[in-house]
Formats: sequence, C-alpha cells, structure tokens
Amino acid sequence: MAELTTDIQAKGGRGFPGRLFEALTELARTPRLLVALDFDGTLAPEVDDPEKARAVPEARAAVLA
Repeated sequence: MAELTTDIQAKGGRGFPGRLFEALTELARTPRLLVALDFDGTLAPEVDDPEKARAVPEARAAVLA
C-alpha cells in the first residue's frame, strides 16, 4: 500500500474527485486491509459452472498489484 500512497502523492491528487484523494491516501496507510471482490462476472467472464470461472489475466494482474 505504500506504493499506492507514493503514487497518489506524486500525482498531487489530480484526477481524483472530491475527497477521494484523501480517502485513498488514508486507505493506503492501513497496515492490513481486506479487499473483497465479486469474482464471476467481474474479474472473470460469467460461466454456467462457477467452479470453472477463471480470472482474465488483466484482472488477475490488477488484483496482485
């Protein structure tokens, strides 16, 4: 998360509406943060069998970043 703080600060909050800059900076300082994501249909295409859902490479890379 420290990298996110540095990136946000480097941009000086440009492009972030309202209090979003401050909120993102505060979140980036959180030592432990749970990020819960919907998977099937969000990170992976919807499939008939949820057990077969696989994240698209770009989504996987974004989550791991």
